[in-house]
Amino acid sequence: MRLNDKNYPYPILVSGSQDYNNSSFNIEVIDGPREENNNILIGLQYSLKCTGLEKLLNQKKITIISQIYSRSTSFRKYYSFDENKISIVIDKGLLGSKVEIYTYITSNEDIEKFLLEEHNKEYFSVPVKIQKGDKLGFAEMLTFDLKPYDSLRPIASIVVIKEDKRSDVTSIDVDLSNDKIFIYLNSDLYDEYRKLREFPDLRLYLSVSIVMPAIIEALYEIKNNQDLGNDKRWVSSINRVLKKLNIDLYSTEYSCYSIANMIFKNGLETSLISLEKFYNIDDKES
Repeated sequence: MRLNDKNYPYPILVSGSQDYNNSSFNIEVIDGPREENNNILIGLQYSLKCTGLEKLLNQKKITIISQIYSRSTSFRKYYSFDENKISIVIDKGLLGSKVEIYTYITSNEDIEKFLLEEHNKEYFSVPVKIQKGDKLGFAEMLTFDLKPYDSLRPIASIVVIKEDKRSDVTSIDVDLSNDKIFIYLNSDLYDEYRKLREFPDLRLYLSVSIVMPAIIEALYEIKNNQDLGNDKRWVSSINRVLKKLNIDLYSTEYSCYSIANMIFKNGLETSLISLEKFYNIDDKES
């Protein structure tokens, strides 16, 4: 990352910049990332070499913050360091396959006259005003990859895929009248489903492509029938997941399609990743 006075009207502490003399700001992973009880644990530690900024940090005028960002799931959360180390725990289902960590120094308040001994006086020789929230330094971005989350886990116990051996049936049908959601495939389609399930990398894609439409139909059934009680197991299970997601199905602006994808913990992305892995798209392109 290269930032200079063309990007900011005040000194920035970042690798490649000449705004500071004999100063540095770095971040490293000291634990993980590792999975534990469906959570991702990450231990971070920063190092700051700049007496002037260290003094402001001790005075709590500035703070070190790490932002965890997963582009595919739109997860974004900020974590402040009380010391130079921090342990972060995140529900794995909130993260996609690629995670980015941005760490920076930010101002907690307005600083009327910001001029440190470490500033390069060739560029910054007079005090400048810093406003609350201004970023004063950036560490190098960290990235790591995660094994895709098992998207079917939240609803696996309430969905059954079965063969419908009748000769006059449609290719696929859904039955919501029982405790579980039954998805029926005609014999030809079910045979193809069983063959393709022999390939581990295709199982997630197959499950999501077949099960997710059924969950969308189930969501519409609940939404359009407010008198539908929790006496059916699939209804109570979906309602528990919705409560955990803090979604009121009757007032939310989310479509049932979007909600189903949330229930599957961004299952569309992980299923497409599994399909890509099966076809080795990256290898073919190279």
